[in-house]
Amino acid sequence: MRIFLLALLILTSFGQDNTFLIKKRIDVGVLMCKNSSNLSSSVGWQTSASAITISMDRVNREGLLDGVDLNFIFLFDDCIESRAAGLASKLLTESNVSAIIGPTCNKAGLAVVNLAAYYNVPVLTWGLTISSQFINIERFPTTITLVPVSKTVANAVHQTMIEFGWTEFVYIFYEDEKCGYFREDLEAITSESNHTSLTRTVQLYENTYANFQKQLGRLKNVTRIFTVCLPEDGQIKRWFMLAAYDLQMTNNEYVYLFAGPKSTAYQQTSSSGEVVGAWVDWSTTPDGRDNEAKKAFMRTMVIVATPVASEELAEFKKDVIDKMKLPPFNCTTECEAKEYQEAAEYADQLHDTVYLYAMILNKTIEEDGVGQIANGSFMVGKTAGVVFEGMSGLVRMNSEGYRLPNMILANLDSNATQRTVASMDIDTDSVVANAHRLSFLLKILGFLRFGGN
Repeated sequence: MRIFLLALLILTSFGQDNTFLIKKRIDVGVLMCKNSSNLSSSVGWQTSASAITISMDRVNREGLLDGVDLNFIFLFDDCIESRAAGLASKLLTESNVSAIIGPTCNKAGLAVVNLAAYYNVPVLTWGLTISSQFINIERFPTTITLVPVSKTVANAVHQTMIEFGWTEFVYIFYEDEKCGYFREDLEAITSESNHTSLTRTVQLYENTYANFQKQLGRLKNVTRIFTVCLPEDGQIKRWFMLAAYDLQMTNNEYVYLFAGPKSTAYQQTSSSGEVVGAWVDWSTTPDGRDNEAKKAFMRTMVIVATPVASEELAEFKKDVIDKMKLPPFNCTTECEAKEYQEAAEYADQLHDTVYLYAMILNKTIEEDGVGQIANGSFMVGKTAGVVFEGMSGLVRMNSEGYRLPNMILANLDSNATQRTVASMDIDTDSVVANAHRLSFLLKILGFLRFGGN
């Protein structure tokens, strides 16, 4: 098993009197995907690992870790459950790490947090780990996650249905390590709702225009309200909406609510620095249907964690790809492959996870000394009140180690510019919605035409 050791040295001090102390080396395990082609675009090592160095640059600038020598030890579980458990055991018993970052998928992640709970070592999850089980502090008291878990997103969808008076809807999804878990929580919440019901769930097995048209055609006379969960690839969403457009399912009778723990909303940000609308075909052979796709997207809404400025995110993505070619990664020949030219969808979360770890490590050392830095259940409590602006948006943590996402409900105005309809502060069991112009939006979108169903 190849082990990549990244030594990041920050030389400042812990002491309140600005005197230098002996540097403390802290080993941190990082479990990632490197040999799984279907995950490279979302959480692959080749397209995201350098987010750690970018994050550490910020840590260094802000002097968060004075006198600390951080060593990141990379191992590759490739989202295989048994391998993740075995490698985590190796990190805990042989490398004696003080924390583990990863894994990036649900089953592998749950295997590791279960093991870490036994050893009482903190685990920080990111990427596709959206299962609501991760925030069960009784089962997993050493787990820290800034991923908006599926239950929080399901609550946001439910609140949206209440605000608009929609009494029933269909959930259509592609299982990509997140949408299935989202379905489970959506079913649980709506089954107890007095306001709306989930009438049908439809799983897509192919992300093609032909399949989208086939499945939507079957639902054309069944429902008017769709909640949709697809991979964050903008072209896939574009094909979906073009299929709806060609079926004449983008008139005033239909609406599509895209939801998930992470959404690119209405813009695509490229590692080359481009920022374009979700309706733009930026393939090497454009189909010439951008205007039709734009019209189709006018019938959509998105639920998304409060995003950073697209230009800032585009620059970050460019840095991720560029820095993978530099030490300590030196990914030159391999990373020249076409599939590694765009930063991973969740690289921003890896950046923020490392920064979050630095913040709680700083807090632990300053308040309690280095003796507690590997005490997982103790460090989880240090997340209380942590707030910062990250690459994945505003990060707010509670005392139980999970993120309280600020979600927005957005759509496009007549100029195809994204606008916020409502903002929602979400806990796992409650939503505080601040509606900006819901009644106005109902009128301009024509939802009253079919009585809100």
